[in-house]
Amino acid sequence: MNKYIIIFLFLILSCLVNAQTGDFETYRKQQVKAFNEYAQQKITDFEKYRNKRNVEFSRYLGEKWEKVEIKEGEELPIPKPLPFPYIDPNADPIRIEVPQTIPLPKAPKSIELIVKPFKKSKDVFDFDFYGLQVSVRINEVYTFQMKHVDEKSVQAYWSKFSSFENQELLDDCVRNKKQLNLSDWAYVQFINKLTATYYGGKNRNEAVFLQGYLLTQSGYDVRFISEGDQLILGAAIDNPVFGISYIPINNRNYYLISYTGKGVSFYTFRESFSEESQALSMVLNNEMEFLPFKESEPVNYFIEAQKEPIIQTVVNSNLIEFYNDYPQCEWNVYARCPMSTSLKKRVLPSLFKLIQNKTKRESANILIDFVQKTFKYSTDNEQFGYEKPFFIDEIFYYPASDCEDRAVLFSYLVRELVGLDVVLLHYPNHLCTAVLFDEEIEGDALVIGGKRYLICDPTFVGASIGYVHNDYKSVKPQVYTIE
Repeated sequence: MNKYIIIFLFLILSCLVNAQTGDFETYRKQQVKAFNEYAQQKITDFEKYRNKRNVEFSRYLGEKWEKVEIKEGEELPIPKPLPFPYIDPNADPIRIEVPQTIPLPKAPKSIELIVKPFKKSKDVFDFDFYGLQVSVRINEVYTFQMKHVDEKSVQAYWSKFSSFENQELLDDCVRNKKQLNLSDWAYVQFINKLTATYYGGKNRNEAVFLQGYLLTQSGYDVRFISEGDQLILGAAIDNPVFGISYIPINNRNYYLISYTGKGVSFYTFRESFSEESQALSMVLNNEMEFLPFKESEPVNYFIEAQKEPIIQTVVNSNLIEFYNDYPQCEWNVYARCPMSTSLKKRVLPSLFKLIQNKTKRESANILIDFVQKTFKYSTDNEQFGYEKPFFIDEIFYYPASDCEDRAVLFSYLVRELVGLDVVLLHYPNHLCTAVLFDEEIEGDALVIGGKRYLICDPTFVGASIGYVHNDYKSVKPQVYTIE
C-alpha cells in the first residue's frame, strides 16, 4: 500500500506540472484512472499468487503430518518484595560495567494487505470487539461442522474455503485491521472473537480452523496442530512470551494460542504457507482506541499533604479488557507501550506543572517521589493470585502495583516529560530503572555502552535517584533497553 501512496503522490505532482499546459481536469482524470488500473492489477496479481499457493498448500496439508514435541512455556520471573533498605549516606557509590543488554523485541513488520472496496451484502454478521460493535460479511460456506481433524479433513476444508470466490469475510477482516489500527495481537483477538461468537464456543474446531485460515491469508505464519479430536492453532511469535506451550520448527517457536490442555500426542506439518509469512510481534508501538470509551471508577491521586487531588483519572475499561487477554511478555514490551491519549490528558499536564522550570535532576526526583508515594504496593500474587505485569493504563486502574509496574511507569514519565533515555534493570526478585542524565550526578550507576546510567528505584519510598537497594550493590543486573 505504501507503494500505491508513492505512485499516487507522483501522479498528483505530474498533474500540477502539466496543469499549465493543458486541461487540468481531463489530465487529472486520466491519471486517477491510470492509478486505479494499476492498483487493480496489483490486487489481481496478488490474488493469482494466493490462489496458486492455496492449491499447492492444500495438497501439502493432505500429506501425513508428523509427531512433534511440545515445549512447556517458560515462566516469567516473579519479583518479590524486599525489606526497606537502610540508606547509608556515607556509603561509596557503585559503578558497574554492563557489557550486554537485552534489546527491545522486534517491532511489527508492515504486511502489504490488499483492501478491496466495500460492497453491501445481506450476509452481515455482528459481534462485540472490546465494546465496539463490528460487522463483517460472512457467507453460508463458513457454516460447517468439522467432525474430524486428520490431514484429509483439514485439506478438504482448506480446498473448499480457498476455492470459494466470495472472499468478503477476509476483505472485511483486513479492512478492520487497517481502520482500527490493530496490532498483530489485537488482530488475532479480532479474528478470535469473530469466530468464537459465530460458532458459539471459543475453542471449537470450526472456530480454530477459520482463525488459522484467515490469519494465513492475512500474511501471518500460523499452523494447525492436531491432538486427539482437537484442532489447535500454533502461531509464530517473534518476541519471547511466557506461560504458553510451543513447538519449535525451522528456527521459529509456534505458540499454542488456542489450547490450554495437557495433551499427549501432537501432530503438525513443517512447511509454512509462504516464505513471506510473518511471525506475530507483541510490541505495541501505536495506541489503539477501543471505543466507545467505557469509563472506570474515577480515582484521585495526591502528592504528600496536598488537600486537593492533583490528578483525577478514569481509564477505558475496554482497553483493560484487551490487556487482560495479552500474553505475558518481557518487561520492555510494557514499558514501550504508550499511555492512552485519554489518560495522558488527565495525568501529564499536572505532572508537568510540578517539574516546570526545574532541572532534569530535580524533575527526576519529583517524578520518582510521585511514583513511590502515590500508589499502594502489593505483589501480583496477593492481588491476583498469579504474576501480571501492567501496561501503563493498568497501573491507574487496579488498586495496587508492584516493582515492575512502578519501573514501567517511571521510565515512561522520565522519557515523556524529561526527555531522557531510560533502561530497565532486572535484579534477582526486583525490577527498577537507570537513567542517562546529561550531567554528572553522584550516586550508584551502571556503565552501558560507555555511557553512565544513574540507578533510580521507584519502589522504595525515600530512595532518591542514584540509589540501589543494599542487596544489589555488587550485583550486575540484566539490562532491558526500551528505545
